[in-house]
Amino acid sequence: MNNIFRADKVSLVTLGMTEDEVEDVFCSSYRGQTDDMASTDLVWKYYDADYMKLLEKNDSFDPGGIGDEDDFESAFEDSVALETTSFKYIEVTFAAAETEYGTGEKTVTGVLFDADRTRESNGRDEKDIESQTVLTAEVVLGTDSINVVYEIAYEDGSLFKGAPAYAWLAFDEVADEVGGQVTVEWYDPFGTLLTATATVVAA
Repeated sequence: MNNIFRADKVSLVTLGMTEDEVEDVFCSSYRGQTDDMASTDLVWKYYDADYMKLLEKNDSFDPGGIGDEDDFESAFEDSVALETTSFKYIEVTFAAAETEYGTGEKTVTGVLFDADRTRESNGRDEKDIESQTVLTAEVVLGTDSINVVYEIAYEDGSLFKGAPAYAWLAFDEVADEVGGQVTVEWYDPFGTLLTATATVVAA
């Protein structure tokens, strides 16, 4: 596989792309790379070569091969390295719209590139933000429905495009008038609280 673990490469994956278009960007058919954070047909996960080598070494470990204290220490060091070694990680999320003819084509709804990840942190370490652009921020009148779509870049080269897992109205905000503006909040993929001004739209 060519070196896809670069922000300039991952940024070419845009929201709304099809699976074929994502494979064209990465110049490779998706084969899937799985461990305890397994891929699915709606979530494609890529791990860099250094991480995959550690994972393969860990998977091939045979406890019966430990013959002395040196063997035990070596196995322990390999286990620690798997948890603490930094690696690069890509996650592309898809969704398939329902049509009158059934399930439609799957398209990209989220793109994550983590340029400095460990299994120990599992992407939970906050990152310094370089830039942020809110593409959509709407609240449906009289409901808890909030639609936020944004792009964010980080100083370490990581990036994210898509919607948060969950967004909510900021304290004391009320979405009670179409065309009004309210503040909404959510967490980015690395645990930093973000805010944006959203427009209230009709149901």
